[in-house]
Amino acid sequence: MLHHVSFNARHPAAVAKVLAEMLAATALRAPSPPFPHDSWFVLYGDEAGSFIEILPWGAVLMPQTRFGIGEDAGMRPYAGSHVLLSTPLSEEQVKALAESEGWLVQLVDARLFTVLKVWIDKTTLVELLTPAMRSAYVETFDRQGLASLNGKLRALETPPS
Repeated sequence: MLHHVSFNARHPAAVAKVLAEMLAATALRAPSPPFPHDSWFVLYGDEAGSFIEILPWGAVLMPQTRFGIGEDAGMRPYAGSHVLLSTPLSEEQVKALAESEGWLVQLVDARLFTVLKVWIDKTTLVELLTPAMRSAYVETFDRQGLASLNGKLRALETPPS
């Protein structure tokens, strides 16, 4: 169970508000301290207490700092992490919201499922599953799908004939 995840944005308030709209969630400013000024939460309000922390650009997690959050003025623009979230919106609605912010949106067929890749600030990848996309993903990775998952993954390694 994933309860929360965090990522950085150059305009945290705007990102939180648009992402909250995409996810039918609520955006609230995070307390400062302990969070850096202009940090935001996108709260689902679900039974698991799920939410996303949007930290300002340059805020990094560091064990030796107060509250575990430090500053990296030279922060790299790309990272090796992303998050996949479900949205109640349609593909067209997500695209319209993302494009209104100047965010790149890509519809990607991952062969086992289809996903919308939304590039926030052209640096942070948030993948979204619309209701039409969700069942293929769940059927692949849920408890029942695990029985045949290894075979499906190995088949992806085989070049098409």
